[in-house]
Amino acid sequence: MAYGLVRIAILLASVAGLWYTLGIIPALVGLAIYFVVGTVALRVSYQKQIAKWMVSFTDTIRKDDRLAKDAPLSPVQVNEARALAAAAVARAMRGES
Repeated sequence: MAYGLVRIAILLASVAGLWYTLGIIPALVGLAIYFVVGTVALRVSYQKQIAKWMVSFTDTIRKDDRLAKDAPLSPVQVNEARALAAAAVARAMRGES
């Protein structure tokens, strides 16, 4: 919580500093760049976390269905693993275990 508040305070101070020194247009451009870079970074991080969890959930599905370790999964099983991975990442991002 404190980390988020500090980041917001730094962002607002940066925008205010840009506005005071260079004007409103550079401040808004800086805010837009911050938003775009943050959104892209969050999306990339989310996809990396899903890929990391996919390995675990595909192994679990293989164990549950008694498949060989190198046997390919059906599209339904891959979708199930992806849904489980997305749910695990969402719980982790909310701070739940």
